[in-house]
Amino acid sequence: MRTPIFPTEASLSIIEGDLKEVHNEGEYVGTFPELEIRLELNGRDYYFNEFEKAGVGTLGFSAKSECEALIEKIWEHRSVDLKKWFCCSK
Repeated sequence: MRTPIFPTEASLSIIEGDLKEVHNEGEYVGTFPELEIRLELNGRDYYFNEFEKAGVGTLGFSAKSECEALIEKIWEHRSVDLKKWFCCSK
């Protein structure tokens, strides 16, 4: 079941986590923050849990733009499946 979301009642944001080194075929690429998408809804924080299924990276040069595109897509749908998110109370 999908839960409706509206900009007046919910917010979506990108959260920067721990720094991680990224390597490509053993070669150092850089150090990047691991990104998460947070949904604030009804006094709770939910974190997106299915980046791989969504085809979105959380590390690297394009991670932020991929997360921003996912947020836009979520707003377009105006609903979320909370089974794809994990919850941590405020």
